[in-house]
Amino acid sequence: MNITVKDIAKIAGVSHTTVIKALHDKPKISQELKDKIKRIAAEHNYVVNVNARNLAMKDNRFIGIIATDISLPLISEFTKAVEETVRKKGYSVIVSNSENVPDKEKSAIKGFQELRVAGIIITPSYKGSDTLQMLKDTRIPFVAMGKLDEAEDYVTFDDEGATYKATQYLLKIGHQRIACISAGELEDYPFKAWVEGYKRALLEARAAYRPEYVLESGMSAESGYHAAGQMLALAERPTAVLGFSDSNIVGVIKGLKDRGISIPADMAVLSLFDREIFNYFDPPVSALRFPVSRLGEVAAEYLVKKIRAKKPLMKQEMLAAELIVREST
Repeated sequence: MNITVKDIAKIAGVSHTTVIKALHDKPKISQELKDKIKRIAAEHNYVVNVNARNLAMKDNRFIGIIATDISLPLISEFTKAVEETVRKKGYSVIVSNSENVPDKEKSAIKGFQELRVAGIIITPSYKGSDTLQMLKDTRIPFVAMGKLDEAEDYVTFDDEGATYKATQYLLKIGHQRIACISAGELEDYPFKAWVEGYKRALLEARAAYRPEYVLESGMSAESGYHAAGQMLALAERPTAVLGFSDSNIVGVIKGLKDRGISIPADMAVLSLFDREIFNYFDPPVSALRFPVSRLGEVAAEYLVKKIRAKKPLMKQEMLAAELIVREST
C-alpha cells in the first residue's frame, strides 16, 4: 500500500500541509525539518500525489497541450519543442489529441481545468466557435498556435506570407497558370489565409486569378491523387501546382506521374510544407520550410512568462517560412 502525505505527517508529527511544503522546498520551514520529512518520504518510497499537491499548494507544474492531430509531423515537432522548453523551466506536459473534433477539444479543456493545469497551449480546430470563450472562462493562461481571435494571444506562422512567397517564386520562373490544392475547407483558417497569399501574389504580378485553379481536397495522399486528376481535366491545364499539405502533395505527384505528366517539364510542383524525405523523391520536391521547433519554443516561453506574471500580457507573433528550391520546380 502506498504511503500518503497524511502518513508522513503522522510519522513526522506535523501537519500534512507542512509535509507538502517541505517536499517542494517552500520557505518558512527549517532545513532540519525539511530533511527529516524528505528522509521519511524516501524510506517509504513516497510518490507525489499531483492532485493533492495542487490543492494544497495552489501551484501546478503541468501544462496542457491540446493538439489537433499528434500524428502529423508538424504537430508532433511543435509539441516536442514545447515539452523540451517547459521542462527546463520546471514544468511537465499533458497532451490531449482533439482529432480536429470540437467536442473533444472542449472535453480536453474541461479535463485540464479539473486537473488545475498551470496553462494551456492549443492548436485549434477552428470548427468550434465557442472554444475561445470556453478557454477564457477557465481563467487558465493560454496561448494558441494560430489565430483564434485578433484580440487574443497567439503564436503562428505568417501563413499568407508563405503562399505569397511560394507563388511569387513560381511566377518569377515563368509560370502564369498556377493551381493550388487545399487540404481542407477554403473558408477555414489557415486555408483561407493560404489562398489569400496565393491570390495576392497573382494580382500583384497581373496574372489571372482563376477560381477553378483553387481545388479543395483533403489531407491524405489519396485525396491528392484524385485532385491531380481534377487538375488535369481543366480546360486549360496549369503549368505549376502549389500543394497545401505535405501528405496530399505525395498523392498529387503520383497522380501526375501515373497520367504521364513529367515533373517539372510539364508541371512544376511545390509543397507548402517540407519533409526530409522530399530530398529523396524523383525529382526532389521544392517546399517551404516552417520554423516549427522555434514556434514551439516561443509558445512555451511566453506561456510560462504569462503564468508567472499573474497579470494580463499580450503576445501576437508570426514566424516566416523559408523557400527550399529543389528540382521539382
